[in-house]
Amino acid sequence: MKDPLWRPDFGPARVHPTAGCVAVGAREFLIAYNINLASSELDLAKAIARVIRESSGGLPCVKAMGVMLQDRRTAQVSINMTDFRTTPLHVVFEKVRDEAARHGVEVSGSEIVGLVPLDALVDTARHALKLEDLDASKILERRLDEALAADRGRDSSALGGGTGR
Repeated sequence: MKDPLWRPDFGPARVHPTAGCVAVGAREFLIAYNINLASSELDLAKAIARVIRESSGGLPCVKAMGVMLQDRRTAQVSINMTDFRTTPLHVVFEKVRDEAARHGVEVSGSEIVGLVPLDALVDTARHALKLEDLDASKILERRLDEALAADRGRDSSALGGGTGR
């Protein structure tokens, strides 16, 4: 292997004669985020999506398209955020809200589809509430998880350190 960037992280730099090889890649966590407009104008949702998506010169790490929610008669900007640290949730929301307002339309709501990293929500809360000192260590559930993990660690070490009676 001539290029050191292509060397494997683990194992020899050759294909095994009988087992072959496996390559695994990873990306940042993707957040599926939808913003509903107080409008049934699909063209407006598509125009806003074009403004915010990276491929059209918009926000970095943002993919977006306009869709119609037929059952609700609502236009939606459907967004995939590929790196929330580069472009946070609140930045995307504000940009969509501002673009909609330029056309006399309000945002009626938003939703996260699937899971979202806690850090993405902490960052958004910090911004929206203008919290000066919020970090994830101040979140009750995170502290409880850490305490429970520490207790489990003590319990398992106590099990291994017994006298054997």
